[in-house]
Amino acid sequence: MASDIRVVRQDLIDTLKKRLKSHFPENRDPDLSLMIQKTFEHLSLSDLKCYTETDLAGLTVSMWQHLQVWDGKTPSVRVFNPDIEQHEWQSTHTIVLAITPEIPFILDSMRLALDRCGARIHTIMHSEFASVRDEKGQLLSLGEKGDARELLVYFEIDRETDPIQLTHIELAINEVLGDVKLAVADFRTMLQKTTDVIDELAKSQPAFLDGDAVDEVRVFMKWLGANHFTFLAYDEYEIVDDQIKQVKGSALGLFKKRKKPKVEMIDDTVNDDMSKFVFEPRLISFHKSGKKSTVHRHAYSDYILIKKFNDKGEVIGGRRFLGLFTSSVYNNSPQNVPVVRRKIALALEKSRFLPGTHNYKELTQILFSFPRDELIQCTSDELLAVTSQVLAIKERRQIRLFLRKDPYGRFVSALLYIPKDIYNTRLRENVRKMLMQYFDVDGWDFTTYFSESILARSRYVFRLKTPFD
Repeated sequence: MASDIRVVRQDLIDTLKKRLKSHFPENRDPDLSLMIQKTFEHLSLSDLKCYTETDLAGLTVSMWQHLQVWDGKTPSVRVFNPDIEQHEWQSTHTIVLAITPEIPFILDSMRLALDRCGARIHTIMHSEFASVRDEKGQLLSLGEKGDARELLVYFEIDRETDPIQLTHIELAINEVLGDVKLAVADFRTMLQKTTDVIDELAKSQPAFLDGDAVDEVRVFMKWLGANHFTFLAYDEYEIVDDQIKQVKGSALGLFKKRKKPKVEMIDDTVNDDMSKFVFEPRLISFHKSGKKSTVHRHAYSDYILIKKFNDKGEVIGGRRFLGLFTSSVYNNSPQNVPVVRRKIALALEKSRFLPGTHNYKELTQILFSFPRDELIQCTSDELLAVTSQVLAIKERRQIRLFLRKDPYGRFVSALLYIPKDIYNTRLRENVRKMLMQYFDVDGWDFTTYFSESILARSRYVFRLKTPFD
């Protein structure tokens, strides 16, 4: 069956090639054929059959024309509504065409940009080429092998006729592609910074810090760079006169978008938790960014802070990594995550439950199945405080809600435990609306977890409009 579908699809592609061949110079036929083959060979047969032969030929010509001139560096984006008079084909959808360097995260990030613009996507096509261009960017030839890799992307979205909105979509995509370029260009340098931390801690470490904890941070940084973190930005900071100042010239990735070094005030009269977080003599800390990522995934990015200390053990600055933990971090056992596994071990130790006892086993299971973001961001004491209360439910049919705010007061995390036999979408949504009425919420996410327990668990994360004390 699959081979039959491939044959039918290839017949349609070959028909398209023959139709267009006579309309192009003979010397461009190999390039045109390659573009058609690479673009349509993985499109589903049902999608391919949605087009008339005339419209399929028209959109192919539009893609071909978009390829003809490009500087090879800055993404070229076009958003338009094809019509018979101008383009010799038509569509009920708006077309988005882009040509970019072939680098990671392009498709994911463009989808995110369109989603944020409220544009519903109907079709996605893309193809990769090795191109040869002259010094003016004029296309000379296309190939499958070579160093100058290009990505041609085609989207069809809900038809938009407002010129202002069309321009807005184009600007949004250009901005996102610029973000992708910044993050990818500095990836190797940001990755090297993890090695710098490892080497720095190996040569000298603050005497007041626990040696095992420092070793675990070194292991964590090596683990982080082994495809467990998508690096989006990095910088270094120093603390001077109750101000967090970005070290000049240290910005990498998305932090390069700032026109001048960032300065943050530390005012414990406004947010005591923030002050404690900044000055806490803990080598590594975690917290969420107040903005969702424009690159790869539409999720709140993670900050990883590696602090620096003076001879008195006072925090004087540090390094900041901004990015997204990869999916493997959320799918694998927390036993495989350095630093997190140490938090779990410390929480179990502080519980004073004897290994092998019922309470020890139950608490272990609760910790291992705890939301990964909570395990990453909480201290061992915070983990123990919440998981001990979860343990105290003792599988009874009870409803419990646990709240945690982040040190900067930007987020509130809510864990809702509720009996599975009464859990439903309406109940989950009612709780969400109730919490949103209480907090001044700017955005929210949720996940729900089911296990063998009689309790279901929903986790809400609320982004607050104003910091919460």
